[in-house]
Parts: sequence; structure tokens; C-alpha cells
Amino acid sequence: RLRAVTRTRDYFLSKISDLRRPKTNVRIIQVNALLKYDYLIDFLAEASPDIYTEIRDVYVESMSKTLHALFRTYHHQLSRLEIKVATRNDLIAIEDSSLRDVF
Repeated sequence: RLRAVTRTRDYFLSKISDLRRPKTNVRIIQVNALLKYDYLIDFLAEASPDIYTEIRDVYVESMSKTLHALFRTYHHQLSRLEIKVATRNDLIAIEDSSLRDVF
């Protein structure tokens, strides 16, 4: 039982460390590596609650840093966009009388 707990711990910590790499597709790792073995998390919660808590804390910390970096990059890219606002010379509405002259 102890061997299974340590192997499970090592597996999840290695997958969580994969989440920390830059330009990683987080969703693929979550679905294919973490959610696929969700029953192992239940096993850890029963067999060794302290290791379960450790893995949960490491995962929360990793995702927090990852999401913070993604949103920071997104915010920086949005702030670099130049928004062109209508000026005094831009046409916003057309008078009906000028439309009649065209047709």
C-alpha cells in the first residue's frame, strides 16, 4: 500500500510539473493525465490524506501561477492594441435629406 501511494504521488507530481512548462497545453494534460486517473486521487484521499493534501496544494499553486501568467499576457496584448476612436471628421449618421439626393 505504501509503495502504491509513493508511485501515485510521483506520477501526479510529475504531471503537475508538466503543467508549469511554458507553452504547455494545460487542458490536454488535465484531461489525458489527471482526469483519466481520478480514482487514484480518491485512493490517496483514503490511504494517505497528507499526501493527498500535498498534491492538491501543489496543483492549486501550479494552476494559479499558470493562469496568472496567461491572463497577464492576455492583458498585455490587449493593452497593446490601438483602439481608434471616432474623431470630429468621422461620419456617424447621415441626414435623410442627403439620402434622397443620392437616389
